[in-house]
Order: sequence, then C-alpha cells, then structure tokens
Amino acid sequence: MNRIILAGIAAVGITTAAHSQGIEGGQVRLGYARDTTNDSNLTSLGGSALYGLGGPLAIQGDLARHWEKGANNNTTVTGHLVYRLSETASVGGFLTWDHVPGTRVGRGIGIEGTVRMDTSTPVELEGYLIRSSANGTAADYTGLGAKASVNVTPQSQLRAGFFTASDGLEFDRYSVGLGYEFGNGLGMDMDLARIHKPSNSENVVSLGLSYKFGAGSTFGGRGLMDTLQGY
Repeated sequence: MNRIILAGIAAVGITTAAHSQGIEGGQVRLGYARDTTNDSNLTSLGGSALYGLGGPLAIQGDLARHWEKGANNNTTVTGHLVYRLSETASVGGFLTWDHVPGTRVGRGIGIEGTVRMDTSTPVELEGYLIRSSANGTAADYTGLGAKASVNVTPQSQLRAGFFTASDGLEFDRYSVGLGYEFGNGLGMDMDLARIHKPSNSENVVSLGLSYKFGAGSTFGGRGLMDTLQGY
C-alpha cells in the first residue's frame, strides 16, 4: 500500500509539472478491480499526458502499473499519435508495450477513434482495433474494443463497454458502469463486467478515482491489463 501511495504522489507531481510546462491536458487514475469469481484483485495506478504538435496533430503518452494479488506485477506503456478532425472528433494510431516479469512481454499496434456528440444528452463514443504479439506465444491476440458514455446529468455519466480478443487469447468482456465528476478535475467511476472465456466466465467489479487537468486525455489505456480492468 505504501508503494501505491508514494507512486500516486509522484504521478500527481509529474502531471502538475507537465501542466505548468504547457502540455494540453492529462489525467491520473487509481483503480481497484476485484474478480468475485476467482477471489482475486488488481490495483492499478495510471497516468496520461497530451501534448500538441501544432495544428491538428498531438501525441499522448500513457503509463500504468498494475499490482495483482498472488501474481506478477504488470507495467504498460502506450504512445498515441492523435489527429483531431474537429473539436469533438479524433482518430489516431498507437503502440503499446506490456511487461509481466517472467511471464509475458507484449507489443501491440492499433488504430483508434473517438467522437463526442453535444446534443441535449451528450454522448461520447470510442473504439479501437489492436494486434498484440507476445513473442509468438498463446498470449498473442487481435482485439476490438468499444466504449460509450451518456451524460444523464451534468456531473454523471452512464457507461457501457465491449472488448473481444481472438487469434491466441480468447475472451469477451462486457461492462456497464457509472461515472461522477465532483468538480475541479476530480472524479470517480464504477464498472461491472462479465468476462467470457472458452473454459469459464468471470465477474469483475472495478472502482476508480481520477484527477483530470486541462483537456484531459483523448484516448484510454490500450494494455491488456488496462482492458481487463476497464481503464
């Protein structure tokens, strides 16, 4: 727990310093996910920063650390190249790197897009396609993910998500959740997920606390552990 607290302080310090140097936005999130089927849990700390390159181009960097009960820890690094089609729509490409010591080193590449529709009930959609290779092992996979968020009040959102993996790892993840913004960049989220695998199914409950500055981040995390927790 002390490691998580210290890492959280460091992450907030880094993003605050980055903000003062002109980065457009970013966020830090502390999350906890519990697999109620297998009695296991995963604690995550992640951060992202968005930097404009001029005109419609920007880059986003993500870094996340995951601590899993009774298993190896995981580190995920992702870089996104963002092209902003408008103030409410962006497309991009990304590279991601997953490292589980002694178990898995995964390298992924993909494309992604997001759009926000500012109607009387604002809606935000995000989708991506990824191919991840883990040294040619059974942990390779091709994945397709989508998320949607609908504002039910100015401060709260109803969320839904889907991810499917094949060509190696085989699973489908369905989720529903809620988000709430307290103001001044602080927010929380809750996610209920069902993960279907060829051999069994699992139920996962996730909670998160986040701090967003500036414009926030354009895209979500793309690592395998990010996906399983819903980060």
